[in-house]
Amino acid sequence: MKRIRYRLACLNLALLMLLTAVPPVRAAETEEDDRLCAAPTEWAGVGSEYLIALSVAEEAIDSENAGNEEDVLAPMLLSAANAVQGYYISINGTAFTSDQTRSGNGWFYDGDGVLELNNYNGGAISASGDLTIYSTGSVSVLGSDGISYIGKNAVTVSGNLALYMLGGSFTATGGRGTMQGGWGLNVNGIAYLVSPYNRNNPVKFTAIGGNATSYGGVGICANSIFLDCLDVRLQGGDGNYPQPAIFSTGSCEFGTINASIRSGKNAAGDAPYAIQFALDVTDKTWHYNDRRTSCYRTNSEISIYVKRNKLTLNGSGGRWGNNPAVTLDDYYPSSYALRDYTFSRDGHTQVAWTDASGDMVPLIAYYTPATSTSLRAMWEETEAGDILLNGVWDTFDDGKYWRKTSGQSVTLPETLTYRDAQEALIGWHTDVVIGTDENHVLGKNSVWYAPGDSVQPNFYGPVVLYAEEKSAVAAYALYHTTKGQTATGSDLIVQAASPSDLKAIEGEDYIDAPAGYRFAGWATQEQGVVVYETGTMLPVTMGSALELYAVWQLLGVCHSGKGVNAWVDSAAKTIRLEPQSEWYSKQGKAVYFIGAAYDENGQMMSCTVSSKAELEETGFVEMKYAGAVPAAIRLFALDADYQPAGEAAEVRMRE
Repeated sequence: MKRIRYRLACLNLALLMLLTAVPPVRAAETEEDDRLCAAPTEWAGVGSEYLIALSVAEEAIDSENAGNEEDVLAPMLLSAANAVQGYYISINGTAFTSDQTRSGNGWFYDGDGVLELNNYNGGAISASGDLTIYSTGSVSVLGSDGISYIGKNAVTVSGNLALYMLGGSFTATGGRGTMQGGWGLNVNGIAYLVSPYNRNNPVKFTAIGGNATSYGGVGICANSIFLDCLDVRLQGGDGNYPQPAIFSTGSCEFGTINASIRSGKNAAGDAPYAIQFALDVTDKTWHYNDRRTSCYRTNSEISIYVKRNKLTLNGSGGRWGNNPAVTLDDYYPSSYALRDYTFSRDGHTQVAWTDASGDMVPLIAYYTPATSTSLRAMWEETEAGDILLNGVWDTFDDGKYWRKTSGQSVTLPETLTYRDAQEALIGWHTDVVIGTDENHVLGKNSVWYAPGDSVQPNFYGPVVLYAEEKSAVAAYALYHTTKGQTATGSDLIVQAASPSDLKAIEGEDYIDAPAGYRFAGWATQEQGVVVYETGTMLPVTMGSALELYAVWQLLGVCHSGKGVNAWVDSAAKTIRLEPQSEWYSKQGKAVYFIGAAYDENGQMMSCTVSSKAELEETGFVEMKYAGAVPAAIRLFALDADYQPAGEAAEVRMRE
């Protein structure tokens, strides 16, 4: 059985050139064969907002910038001088460069090409580069009606568009026009449109081209189009020259979807084919998963239906809740997540499933039945004092998928075997379903053991552990708790994701601090000094572990004074100055803060300088001292010329 294991999906989209031509108005028809649900470009529109932007921009900007397509196509025609900051984004009339963070009613843009929409109901969205959208709730994007003759597109992306619909619904509607209706989605690159986590309740996705007196708008136009796990409605715009629901200059592929795809019509009821391709496309076909879907089609309408195969899970003496068997009828059964249906049975532990042919299916597999079928639970007797190790996908040296011992300690294997290859392990954990949290920590509520650890039997109940492979993740870090301990009793925390997503975690979110200590950061060796503070990007590499060790510091003593608190750590000879917000707000145009420590004679013992930006980010100014605890500290605010910007804050720590 081929494995589909836990891993982060990564969409690697190639950056494509901007379109430099518009499909012709008329072309000779191409005959349709059995595979073809496409048409010639007979009804294709003659213009787009790119051509309009081009003609206006060429007059508005200097000739030396006229060839710069990113500037020419910039939403709102922002100046070419600002283009060095990034490409351009426009959301509901708010325009900015792509490296800026912005938010509005129902939307948030992170400054790195990612837009989050949550119950957004507003105007057009555009990007002159790549754009990733995460959509939740009820989302509606509406292109404005053409004041003179052309309606505005709802979504316009001159690069690639990845749209992840996480729940609710998503609708993109082109504006009405006289000469031309706006397009629902107009993407120069790849349009990747999926609902990755909603197989039981798929997102409703709608793209509608605007109606027009002359040329209607296209529902979706892109270089390449991929749709999966959605309830889809695509509609071309009506007009004297009605338009298709989909126009592709490359490929068009569907995964497992329900879909209604219709072209627009004119007053006489004439309509083009629902899906059309550019003339230079050699394979004018669209592809769908015909093993799980069926299709009805005419020239102007395509309907796709999901074939629903039922899967019955038989407990074989065990139960899931109160049920001896469970019948699954997922809306989109491209695969069933068996990890959600582990059964229980007194005196036994479920170790796997078997299919009708007797082949083993792992507990956490994504199972795809070819027809309606059933699986039966496999059981192993377990009792107090037993240690059961489940390789899940892999076998032990004796060729078995699980191994049980009774009444004796076990050294955990560092590798297991898959076919003829050795699989190195991250570790062993106590939960069947590992799961991740917002910081990519694996199995936050699971007890973790490192490979090579010795596990002792528990004479109050069985110990059951599951293997986690290095190859199941991109990159990872192992956090050792040292003096602390997780709430589950483990001394190990595991974090795994792509290298660009791994940042040092906040230790006290996961570890119970030892009495009298506070978490300071992470070291790269036991009893080492802090190397990575919370939120620091970790230098991890693909498939390799970075091992980190919690650093604990004795709790300091807090002294309070006028406008500031001072935390004194006598062991580390450190003072952390935390100004109160009321004091801080009175400091006018301060750009620097200087903390100074004085002895009982008023002589300065030490000082430190912090910028306003640093203070705003951390909330404190930290300084070192030598010898006895200072008698007093002061925190000064200075302007850009190092002149006092307000009243100093002061704390007396000893007389």
